[in-house]
Amino acid sequence: MSSTMLDSEPVFRDRMKAIGVSDAFQLALIAAGITTLARLAFSSASMPGSGDDSAFVGFLIGVFALSTQADIPAGQLACLRRLWYEAHAVSLSDIRARTETTEDSPARRLPIPERASRLASQQIRLAGVLIEGPLEPSHGLIDYVFGLKEAETLRYVDPAKCTSRAMELVGVKKQSGIKVNAQGQVIIEDKPSVLTTDISCEFRCRQALQRRSLALDQADLLGYHILESYHDFLFSLLTMEVPSHCGSINLAQILNADRIAFQRMAEYTRSGISMRPNGTFPLQEALAVARAHPIFTTSLAPVPKYTARKTSPTITRPNKGKGKGKGAGSVKGVPRDLVGYWTRNKQGQARCYDFNLPKGCSEKCDQGKCRKGLHQCVGCGSIDHGLQSCPKKSKKPRTEPSSATQAA
Repeated sequence: MSSTMLDSEPVFRDRMKAIGVSDAFQLALIAAGITTLARLAFSSASMPGSGDDSAFVGFLIGVFALSTQADIPAGQLACLRRLWYEAHAVSLSDIRARTETTEDSPARRLPIPERASRLASQQIRLAGVLIEGPLEPSHGLIDYVFGLKEAETLRYVDPAKCTSRAMELVGVKKQSGIKVNAQGQVIIEDKPSVLTTDISCEFRCRQALQRRSLALDQADLLGYHILESYHDFLFSLLTMEVPSHCGSINLAQILNADRIAFQRMAEYTRSGISMRPNGTFPLQEALAVARAHPIFTTSLAPVPKYTARKTSPTITRPNKGKGKGKGAGSVKGVPRDLVGYWTRNKQGQARCYDFNLPKGCSEKCDQGKCRKGLHQCVGCGSIDHGLQSCPKKSKKPRTEPSSATQAA
């Protein structure tokens, strides 16, 4: 069932009743297959305003199984002519709207009878879901989804824009804006401000997604239970146990994954998103493929926790020596007893700390060095003794010892 006024069966029935067509003639038209304004507009070859509606009257005589025009009451004939004129006017308006529509054009609103009919049908079909109050989708959301259907193009239905009808009744305000129409004319129009809903907490976000499921279901784009199963999967990840070194999956992460899924679905439905004649949904197939896409699954993986790098504390102790050679003044990681001495030689090679401490070095020494460094005195550079036996221990050198006293 189409969403436009021209092809809406509820709109056609509502107009017949409003104009005054009798119940008998209403049933006769519907039984003959005239169920929309579009079908009535092209039911005969004659055109309204041409001055000759004999073809249309002949059509009515055949539908109502009458012998002559005189069998149609004058009042009923007037009502049927008015309905026929309206059908042609709506048809021309629909054609004009389709040919002049641009990307900047506002979405066409769903007719009230069509809107009410679809909501009532959905409430009967989804008997276990209370579609009212905070769960009833707003008119703006329904119009947006039907706009996607008319354009046959999928765009992301942001949960923040999935407002409820209750919010819409108290939150929509008009604001004036300047617009240039298709003919190049500058006009001032009143348009509703963008209404959004709070999705900062998990409960409100889940309600917004449920309204999205109901809206897509009303538009016959995707079954309610199909999309709700996908939403349940996303929210089940919020309580999933993750490795100890990873953080829990949060709401922002699943919303990002949801946006990725719609991007993939849009790629897989370039040929159209409307329900096929056999009753299958292109979006259902696209959603199944999108959920298996590596980018989507990776976006829902637990993220490792950030831990600050641990560093050893540094002893800030002034260096009494005034030398400027390598190792002078460096106290990071240096034992207290060796602070101020030359812990490296002129070539920048490290000297073994343990060799210069009272405990001595227990490592294997090969050619004057162990794995910790050179076995040289940090006081004078000698290879014969450490700092504990150095004759210059009491007097720290002012400059790097000469190479004559150091090992090669």
